[in-house]
Amino acid sequence: MQRALRKILPAFVALAFIGRGIAAEARTTTTPVSYVDPFVGTSGTPVGGPIDDFPGADVPFGMLQWSPDTPSQNAGGGYEFNDTTTTGLSLTHLSGPGCNVFGDFAVLPLLGAPPSALQGISQPLSHVGEIAAPGYYAVTLGKPGIRAEFTVTSRSGLARFTFPQSHDALLTINPASDQAGVSTASIRIVGTHELEASARSGHFCGMPDRFTIYMAARFNRPFAASGLYENGVGRTAGAWLRFDSSKQRSVRMQVAISFVSERGAWRNLRASARSWSMIGVRDRALERWNRALGRVRVSGGSIQDLRTFYSALYHTMLHPNLFSDVDGRYRGFDDKVHRVAPGHAFYANFSDWDIYRTEIPLLALLFPHRTSDMMQSLVDAATQDGWLPRWALANSPTSVMGGDSVDPVIAGAYAFGARDFSVHRALAAMVKGANDTNAAPAFGWYQERPAGGDFNELGYIPNVYTTSVSPVPNGASETLEYSLDDFSISAFARALDQRAVADAFLKSSANWSNLFDRSLGEIAPRGPGGAFERTRIGDNGQSGFQEGNAAQYTWMVPQDLRDLFRGMGGRAAARKRLDTFFTHLNAGQSAPYAWLGNEPSIGSPWAYLSAGAPWREERVVRAAMSRLWGDRPDGLPGNDDLGTMSAWYVWSALGLYPQNPAERYLDIGAPLFTHAVITPSHGPVLTIDAPQAGADAPYVQRLSVNGRVWNRPWIALPQDGTLHLSFALGAQPNRSWGNTRADAPPSYAPARVQFPASTAMTLVREPGGFTVLNPGAHAHRVTWSTAIAAPARVSPRSGSLVVPAGARASVALTVASAGAPAGLYDIHVIARAGNGARFPALLIYRTAANGVDPDTLAWLIDRSHDTAIPFDLRTQARGAALAVGKNPLDAVLSRDNRLLFVGNRGGDSVSAIDTTTRRVVATIPVKSPDGLALSAHGNGIWVASYRADTVERIDVATLKVGAPIAVGKHPRWIAVAPDGSRIYVTDQAANTVTPIDLQTQRALPAVAVGREPTGIAISPDGRTLYVANNRSDDVSVLDAATLQTLAVLPAGAQAQMVAISPNGRLAYVPNLDGISVTPIDLTARKVSPDIVVGGAPFEAAFTPGGASAYVIDMRDNALVRIDVARGSAGSPLLYAPGIITIAMPHGSSTLLPLP
Repeated sequence: MQRALRKILPAFVALAFIGRGIAAEARTTTTPVSYVDPFVGTSGTPVGGPIDDFPGADVPFGMLQWSPDTPSQNAGGGYEFNDTTTTGLSLTHLSGPGCNVFGDFAVLPLLGAPPSALQGISQPLSHVGEIAAPGYYAVTLGKPGIRAEFTVTSRSGLARFTFPQSHDALLTINPASDQAGVSTASIRIVGTHELEASARSGHFCGMPDRFTIYMAARFNRPFAASGLYENGVGRTAGAWLRFDSSKQRSVRMQVAISFVSERGAWRNLRASARSWSMIGVRDRALERWNRALGRVRVSGGSIQDLRTFYSALYHTMLHPNLFSDVDGRYRGFDDKVHRVAPGHAFYANFSDWDIYRTEIPLLALLFPHRTSDMMQSLVDAATQDGWLPRWALANSPTSVMGGDSVDPVIAGAYAFGARDFSVHRALAAMVKGANDTNAAPAFGWYQERPAGGDFNELGYIPNVYTTSVSPVPNGASETLEYSLDDFSISAFARALDQRAVADAFLKSSANWSNLFDRSLGEIAPRGPGGAFERTRIGDNGQSGFQEGNAAQYTWMVPQDLRDLFRGMGGRAAARKRLDTFFTHLNAGQSAPYAWLGNEPSIGSPWAYLSAGAPWREERVVRAAMSRLWGDRPDGLPGNDDLGTMSAWYVWSALGLYPQNPAERYLDIGAPLFTHAVITPSHGPVLTIDAPQAGADAPYVQRLSVNGRVWNRPWIALPQDGTLHLSFALGAQPNRSWGNTRADAPPSYAPARVQFPASTAMTLVREPGGFTVLNPGAHAHRVTWSTAIAAPARVSPRSGSLVVPAGARASVALTVASAGAPAGLYDIHVIARAGNGARFPALLIYRTAANGVDPDTLAWLIDRSHDTAIPFDLRTQARGAALAVGKNPLDAVLSRDNRLLFVGNRGGDSVSAIDTTTRRVVATIPVKSPDGLALSAHGNGIWVASYRADTVERIDVATLKVGAPIAVGKHPRWIAVAPDGSRIYVTDQAANTVTPIDLQTQRALPAVAVGREPTGIAISPDGRTLYVANNRSDDVSVLDAATLQTLAVLPAGAQAQMVAISPNGRLAYVPNLDGISVTPIDLTARKVSPDIVVGGAPFEAAFTPGGASAYVIDMRDNALVRIDVARGSAGSPLLYAPGIITIAMPHGSSTLLPLP
């Protein structure tokens, strides 16, 4: 194989295909493509997890990526190097996105009879003979072996399958193979040697984005036979094609895709797939790659260094992706078909939170015209749907990850040379996204800046919101991101001579300082009352920070490191903190050290330049390059994030870095190679010489720029001409080079930045009162006040005390509750230090003298802290949380409200709690409990077992579990017929509702509803069922007796649950990916205007009297009350990170008057 390939490849690529891919035989960069190994990044690391790169065929920024998928299904990339089978060879992939996406139209060659279904089929895959090169991939599958080869153009692909001699050579095509699943798919065989297909998918990282992709294919010979699965329509649709390979062993397939239509796919096929020559198409792809990679030519260094460098550079050129068809048509963000101007293209797939830091400045420098088209695509998207799209996938925003990072994407692209786009329209869209924070969400769910109103009004985001798929509240990291975003707007506006805009956003770019806690010397979240919070680091990082912790995010102020260091106590204090931080290079989110495998940390080594110690940056970066990156399948420290981590390596190996990407300058480090030339398609030529460069010379001794001595560790890029950097490197650090304050990279601030008052003292709850702890070396005065719901009274109501140094002081409180109704009463303690610093508000839980009435207690389930929280509907007070099992999800009260049952989905159990004593009285084993429901007669609790695909009944008296009843796949919620004859279960993965006859204890035939049904409710008269379909955003209305569909009513994004009022006239449907609940008039079966309640409402529940409904907002971690008569929601009643559902007490004559 090696010898044959040498003969057919072009002269400029003398390649040897060995082992995993292509190995270079001579250290020359005239053929940089020879150093690329697409297998780099196709496995993972213990800390970073899967890197998620793919090895298959692609061209620079191409629409189609033909690559194998393996059972591990690494997100986006689809391929795990250590797997030994493939599930298919699909046409679309993303490089390291971290969430399942793409993998559309999987093709799999087989021998023998067609399989009964395409789900679950696979073929053995061996690395022996597996080849990956830029634009080409080949592998042998199965035994006896079938050789599969792929190459691509911008919009099409060519495959050659070489079968053993057989009458039953088979190809299967699965239109429903997208990693994230499909809502529908179709495939149609056209004549004797063509086919077309489509698929509807989306829901990236669980968000409600959607796209439709189309495919057209033709073969070089007719089918001997063919057939369809499920008549070619549906989520299990597919096709099989049989060929006779007894005489002619090879079958060739041309394929093209489009995001516009089948017709668009056929146009792309006819225009792009003009040759059946595997060699010719492959060589043209290699030539394109060599030209693109040749924009950066390096020499010197080891073979391993060259492979790592060019493999990284290759990965920076896979995304964003061409999205417009050959005729310029594309489907826009308004779902309408548009056309780009001649000579331009529309691009998709912008991992903006990642790529703004490293990749976009690199692409703008190397390919300014193409990057301009990418920016124009974002501007046009904003025109189409009203907002700049965050983490744009295909033709939809996904709102994944924090910040409004499309702002630094655009500003960074402009700064580094991409200027040919509608810059004034871009600035207007950026300003709108930052300022217009109260507008209605696009598509009913998309907000460009979640909690942006708080950022603008308060100067920070309180740590109550869980936005942008963060697993924890992320107020601090979101504040840092928005501050950098605003600086990007300011820099962009300044470049466009829009001074007023530039000044306004420079001022708000300093909002990061509102979260700098000087008592800690780092960024800290602030609560809704403005006090700094002391949150702990856990398995999901630290509350306040998305994918990280305070130690990692504190350095993420590249626009103003000077003031950041001033807050820490000066440059020496910053250096000391950085030294500690870098004792670990890739610690992960659960340790207070560097995590260079994730974006918030990747710019932190260059903070040393502003701290007066460039040599320490040189040491850290070289250590990271040698330890964390390499020419191996595990050769990156984390998700590649569409080329972000690869771009970090490229910049670092060149000895440069765009620390503040909205400004046109680069930080300077130590080059890895002796010589480098960067030749953009338009712009300045950069030449770098470092004769001593190598593994043993990581430190800068001297630098000259264009022949002049240069002592600054940063350089402004000219717009054109030539920039020549000449380094002298050595084995020992030069501690004096670039170490003065005047040498530091620029910092930008509107004026002298002020930091809020803070204190190291803490306020803790104690029996009978509270205590103030003072760990400091000086005594401090604390003033405090209290509040409690009337008619209860607290004494004393306020006071002050002096807390000695290194000591504590306590305050005793008494509550007079004589005459107050039974219930919970919270004492709110508000305290301030003598310097004005606020303490986090403290709740002291008390009960009335005559106890608590269980009939007034609702229970909030907290999935993050594994607790159940009592909430008094009469006093609006909460009680102390009770520990339950792991990852609780749903709960229900017994008929007399004396027992609470909590399903612990992660703990495979149900906790039974005595609500009078508030103690757990039993832990009942049930596998993965999901929804819970009280039986019609009150003597049992029905539990849906999500992983077991069953429902089970717990006897309320004995707490014993009955025999399981099988239902559909992944049962979620349960509705109980009022007469006790049936229960109804939503089967989320089966798209059905299963009725169960309780007399026979058997499931009846399931009935189809919408996509991924979750919540279900039954009318009080037992006649009608209402099913919330999470992925089709609607509610199915069923006749409870016949199970016939009576209506399908529209709801919002990801309709989650259905709550029905006690009188049966009204339903509320929370829309999980929006900010509202959808009211439904059940008498008229009409949808009313949405009620805005807050971010990501998960569940709603009416009070027994029906005058109020309570909603749990997952994003806002809030409990909100709706006044049913007015149809409006009030302000949050409480914030509790992690709350997800509410168990409402059952009605009684004494409770019915409750609101």
